Amino acid sequence: MRLCKATPRVVLIGLVILVAFLIAPAAKADSFIDFACPTGQTPCTGTVTLSGTNFSGSGIVLDASSSPAGGFPSDGGAFTLGFDTSSGMIQLIGPSGEDFYGMITGFSAPVSGLIDMTASWGTLPADAQTFLNSSSGLSTGFVIYLTDSGTPTSVDLTVVAPEPASLLLLCAGMVALGLRLKHKAGVLA
Repeated sequence: MRLCKATPRVVLIGLVILVAFLIAPAAKADSFIDFACPTGQTPCTGTVTLSGTNFSGSGIVLDASSSPAGGFPSDGGAFTLGFDTSSGMIQLIGPSGEDFYGMITGFSAPVSGLIDMTASWGTLPADAQTFLNSSSGLSTGFVIYLTDSGTPTSVDLTVVAPEPASLLLLCAGMVALGLRLKHKAGVLA
């Protein structure tokens, strides 16, 4: 039986991917931080302004009381949401420096009075990092419902840890594609 010259490389790449998978911090799949308007507060505080096709919001008070038991934050407290879809900036300013900063990665207003957004949170407070077992977070499909005057009536914003396995699969696919292209280029040369 004859082994291909590429076999040692494939084995080495496989080992590197396996080690990376074992070293990568495992996200807690059942952990999330769910922010919403405080219970019994309708409409929420704050305002959302429409300028052209862009939205900005300020002073929207949220709490994380619907997160899992023993979750984030352990001491409670109100967070203030601010965002601007034209600059892509989004922030949740919390008590005692528990601040989240991120970028809006997509938004739409499919019907009047509804804003649907996605965000990537590059900066999480230390206790949120510990709770999610990740230094960054994602919010996929969070919504803000508005009154005619621009006051939010309901906000549902969830922050979850990015899934490291997806990143590893993407990297493995890129390596395999690169090796395949290199092999084809070597054959054609």
